[in-house]
Amino acid sequence: MDELAFSLSKNKQLFSNPRQAHIYLTLLRSGAMGAERLSKETKLHRETIQRELKKMEGKGVVKITRAGRNRRAEAIPIAALQEALERSKENFDSILKPLLEVEAAKNEPQVQIVSNDHSFALLQIKLLKLQPERETIYVLSTQPKAWREAMTGSRKLNAFEKLRIEKEIGFQLSCFSDYRGEVEYNNREYFAGQPATLKRKYRYVETEESSPLQIQIWQNAVLISMFKISPSMHILIENKDVRKAMRAYFDVLWSVGK
Repeated sequence: MDELAFSLSKNKQLFSNPRQAHIYLTLLRSGAMGAERLSKETKLHRETIQRELKKMEGKGVVKITRAGRNRRAEAIPIAALQEALERSKENFDSILKPLLEVEAAKNEPQVQIVSNDHSFALLQIKLLKLQPERETIYVLSTQPKAWREAMTGSRKLNAFEKLRIEKEIGFQLSCFSDYRGEVEYNNREYFAGQPATLKRKYRYVETEESSPLQIQIWQNAVLISMFKISPSMHILIENKDVRKAMRAYFDVLWSVGK
């Protein structure tokens, strides 16, 4: 059995195994013949020949002619095989390819943009309702004052904190060091009476400059907020790979924070 037979057998649409490719090449080179002669030419057992020919006929790569009790196998011309492969490509383009595109679309990020503090506060409540119980929320470049003002200005802070405590959802916040005063003010004026286990946990990153973006990492989404523009702008990205990447980034900053 030559290397060409092994190579052709890689195309499972035409040949299920090297034996079938070997039989086809023998018929192509030598012309139509019966199972006994094929057995001699290919060195394959006659029963194997008969079994493989039946499968090959089903695939449309050989043609079996019968004259009484005699049966002869004939290789389908290469041009006919080429047409079959082209039809297969057409089926792929018209049927399978669109299905694969639909499948791929499930993994594309779903992006939602909301503008102004009120819409942001409503989105915070929605995300908190979707967050599983006791599942921590992680925040990068935390902006305590801007977040608190957006929530209090929309009269949603108390509702948010009440629901968070009920669901026992924690907060881990990575802040730039120059926001330390805002953190302490919020803790003293707004969150002082909360259970110790559910108080916000902070770590500070020492830098000369801070970022204008706050990034929240929820269970299935990442929310990027820009509070310093008017109206504020917020981009929600629902994608597990984006969420995984941002969580890994958070873990790095958390590990170096103090």
